[in-house]
Amino acid sequence: MYRRHFVTVALAVIVAFFTTTVAAAESPVAVTHQVKASAAPPKTATLTAAVIPATPTTAFVLTPDAAQRAMVEYASSDATAQRDAAYAALEANLKLAAAHDAVQNSMFQCIRVAESGNEYGITSGAYGILISTWNAFSYVWSPYGHWSVPGQAPAAVQDLVAYHLYEVGGGYGGWHDRCTGR
Repeated sequence: MYRRHFVTVALAVIVAFFTTTVAAAESPVAVTHQVKASAAPPKTATLTAAVIPATPTTAFVLTPDAAQRAMVEYASSDATAQRDAAYAALEANLKLAAAHDAVQNSMFQCIRVAESGNEYGITSGAYGILISTWNAFSYVWSPYGHWSVPGQAPAAVQDLVAYHLYEVGGGYGGWHDRCTGR
């Protein structure tokens, strides 16, 4: 069950509690219902609604209109949060796709072959990224997961980090001179 479900259930319980309390204050009634246990015979329990005095310090009445407004407000905030999360996920996937497309040229192919033999699964990844560099640029890859070393990350994430390093490094990124022309 998600956190938003707990809030909805809590609001429903509060509304039910205050509705019952207001109704009980108007006419206290004893309620009897059956409580069944799996191995024991049914037991009868009696619940008596308490009357809460309506004093200015303790009176709190949640009207049906206020409850409806609270539920609508909660639903709209939940929808907004879901929409924002969907946009963030879409933006993250677009970044991965753009980086993957950007590293499909001959220069990045040369870098992958020179640094790792085009193997993404080795410790430093396909681009030979140092672990210290990987950790320094964790803000680039951390939205996609957690990996101790570059070689544990998926190829798309390694491509994203490599492309980011290339952009930050002014088109060089610290890679093999033969590949970058520097």
